[in-house]
Amino acid sequence: MTEPPVWLLDVDGVINGHPRRCGWDSPPKRIKPGFPVYFAPELADHIRAVHTSGLAEVRWCTTWCGYPFELAQLSAMLDLPFKPAFGDRPAHLTWADMKLAAAVEVLKSGRRLIWADDEEADVAPQFSATVADAEQEGRALLIAPESERGLRPEDLDRTEKFAAEARLAT
Repeated sequence: MTEPPVWLLDVDGVINGHPRRCGWDSPPKRIKPGFPVYFAPELADHIRAVHTSGLAEVRWCTTWCGYPFELAQLSAMLDLPFKPAFGDRPAHLTWADMKLAAAVEVLKSGRRLIWADDEEADVAPQFSATVADAEQEGRALLIAPESERGLRPEDLDRTEKFAAEARLAT
């Protein structure tokens, strides 16, 4: 059995969605860890379960990584105690650069990658041969949810299936 995949998880547009368009069974909840966040409780529950079960190792991969106090508050409020994939951003790099570097680092370490980001995940293969090759070979699952809705149940089904198959890989 191999190590579980690393799930790089963005916040805005992935967990944090438009308050009326989240589209889950229950209405979205609002919290304010420095910035307002609207999220579906079922979504947070599912992500937590994937992480605590060992199906995947979830890491924050978000611009919030540059705001460690707010990220720690968010983690506590959502009960999603994940490590950040990176720290603050050097001036010569963009947040997109930081996120892509985190994804490449996961793949180069030999781990499989799940990456949920509403802006970066779908374009990453254009900027990184490592990510493009991993996606084609089935070692990376890239999910780019609609920004106003965030992750949907079908995205979570794909994530679980990918992680379960990765667990069986030799």
